[in-house]
Amino acid sequence: MLKGLKLILWAWVVLVSAMPCYSTSSVIAPEELNNDIGPALKRLHIEKEFLSHLCNELQVTLPSDIFVPFKGAHGNNFVLLTPEKGQIIFRIFSQEQLTREGDRVDFECEVLEFLNKRQYPAPYLLKFKEGPTVYYDSKAKVYCYKAFPGKTLSSYPIREEIVKKVSEFLTSFREKAEGFTSQLSSRQIPASDLLTIYHTEGKIYKRLTKLLEDYPALKVHTLFQSMLGDVQNAGLVTRLEAQKSGIVHGDFYSPNIIIDEQESLYLIDFGLVHLGYQVMDIILGVITVPCYAPGQWELEWVKTFLSPQKKWLKENDIGFPLFCDVVKLNCLRYGIATLPRTMGQENKTAEENPYLMIYAQLQASHLLENLQDYYMS
Repeated sequence: MLKGLKLILWAWVVLVSAMPCYSTSSVIAPEELNNDIGPALKRLHIEKEFLSHLCNELQVTLPSDIFVPFKGAHGNNFVLLTPEKGQIIFRIFSQEQLTREGDRVDFECEVLEFLNKRQYPAPYLLKFKEGPTVYYDSKAKVYCYKAFPGKTLSSYPIREEIVKKVSEFLTSFREKAEGFTSQLSSRQIPASDLLTIYHTEGKIYKRLTKLLEDYPALKVHTLFQSMLGDVQNAGLVTRLEAQKSGIVHGDFYSPNIIIDEQESLYLIDFGLVHLGYQVMDIILGVITVPCYAPGQWELEWVKTFLSPQKKWLKENDIGFPLFCDVVKLNCLRYGIATLPRTMGQENKTAEENPYLMIYAQLQASHLLENLQDYYMS
């Protein structure tokens, strides 16, 4: 049984690691860097001289070597090792990107500035000339921060003490984010898209409609229809809309947590931060933190992660059925997003989509049952 549970939870790690990610702010290890910055500059429609201009505005020397991460949908992070401030990261948004998601970028900066003032260990925004932490002109909008020392939690030997520490770190994030107010209008503030599957004009609903049009076989696909039916019958709209909204990191998992030699923790990658259901950060954390590598997961570690969260979950009326339903909804959400990629590959079928595989394994496992008694105690 334990061996089976290890396989199930490890599969969840594969799922979450494969989730679409729209930003790449992070402390970058040398082996994760690429010094061919040409493609990134081209995507952003800027020249290397713009980086020189930014360094001048930040009052640092432009180094001879500049790097970008190998991974990342936007490719808008530039890593520089400067003599004045050490390793810094420019996060650059082109005008094209700002047209699509300018409000999200503004919100990201607002949240980071708020957390900086409250001394939470998140990216600390450096000031440009004249004092602003965000640089903006006709080419792009940019903010910059110093890289944290250490490595990502996903590459660190896990222990039960670390699992508890990370959970307490998440609790601290929620507490430090309390009292945040945005200067954006309510329509501009990024919100969770989780429930848009229930609205005919919603983003996920539209993706689902197109998916079924492009791949009609899914209309009679037993596993996919079972997953869809579970979510449709869960009554999540009423139960989630009753929840108080709060700041959600949106990507709280091991690769976005930095741990240094003293085992101090830092949270990075705020590209998906939004106003929404804070249980989402707990779900991502409990799924990934206790089991970042094969054979490392222990059921007791999952309970250890849940322990500091139980008071908040109870106070916010997140019962075990709701918790499980939101996990399933996320499985469907990312399945809808990635099924076209899976089925577009030669000799690939829907069953090979990681999210459908995870859902199938959840149906066949006793993972949730093993957590239920502890969760409800």
